[in-house]
Amino acid sequence: MKTETQTVQDNALVEAYLVKGSIISAALAASKAHFALVVSPLHETVTGKVTITNGSIKDFKTIQADVKGTIRSTGYGDVTKIVDLKGFYYTDITIPIPPFGHETIPIPVPVTLFMDVNNEWNGNGGFSYGNHKVNGTVTSE
Repeated sequence: MKTETQTVQDNALVEAYLVKGSIISAALAASKAHFALVVSPLHETVTGKVTITNGSIKDFKTIQADVKGTIRSTGYGDVTKIVDLKGFYYTDITIPIPPFGHETIPIPVPVTLFMDVNNEWNGNGGFSYGNHKVNGTVTSE
């Protein structure tokens, strides 16, 4: 479900809307990326949050990342929008520092999402985090 709002900024009509949904792997049903995005078609920008879960990996920590990217209209066929998003999440690594012990350092890990969707935000897509790549089905909420 999406909600649309319109605002007036510098005498120009700007349209933005919220879209929520998920990308679920057909092969790995436990791999999911849930997203909540603010879309500005006029500026061809998308910003929001993604949460990645994976129930098939023991002790998998849920990944949350802020993402931003672009949206393009195709103008034909079932795929009416192409979306590309990038962001980071942070994981900690521990580095030994003799003779003082160790230090924990946050390391940024890239997150990417892509979606080829129709006007209802249903279609195909995928996501990656670190060295993991997942393709699946995009479904709007």
